[in-house]
Amino acid sequence: MVNPDSDRLPVFDEAQFAVECEQRRPGLYAYALTCCRDPHLAEDIVQETLVIALRKRSSYIRETDFGYWLVAIARNVWFRERERAGTQRRRVVPQPVEDLAIELVDVPTSEWSAEAGALRHCVERLGKEDQTLLLRHFTDDQGYEEVAQAMHRTLSWVKVRMHRLRKALLTCVQRQLLETGDA
Repeated sequence: MVNPDSDRLPVFDEAQFAVECEQRRPGLYAYALTCCRDPHLAEDIVQETLVIALRKRSSYIRETDFGYWLVAIARNVWFRERERAGTQRRRVVPQPVEDLAIELVDVPTSEWSAEAGALRHCVERLGKEDQTLLLRHFTDDQGYEEVAQAMHRTLSWVKVRMHRLRKALLTCVQRQLLETGDA
């Protein structure tokens, strides 16, 4: 009989674990901020995610991506927060990309201009329906269900499309930065 815990042996000692978590903190914060659109709540979600990850680090499976594991924890923390708050999303006035970047990582705005330009370029290359989807969700602050209803699509379609758009935009931005030498 195979030991079910054989793949769940800790990969990191405590110091390595802390380094891995800190390297992924900006990405976790960006994810949390995308979910809740509240900088203070996003930081709380990141803190709780890292505490849970530390407590459950022995359950991390070596073959999985550590960043995805942390995002899965953050997603569950966000879902619990939404339930606790009565599933009422907090509304915050959307900010320009440059202002959001300053909140994500404390660097001068000039260092984000290349990334913002690359993102704008990539969004402009998208089809009209994809641009509408992004605008409804990020600019109009509509949840996936609201977007699905407004666009006469299924909730599943919106979720899958958003996942694919995020992945495509990340790839496009990275490629754009490499081509312009700003990476």
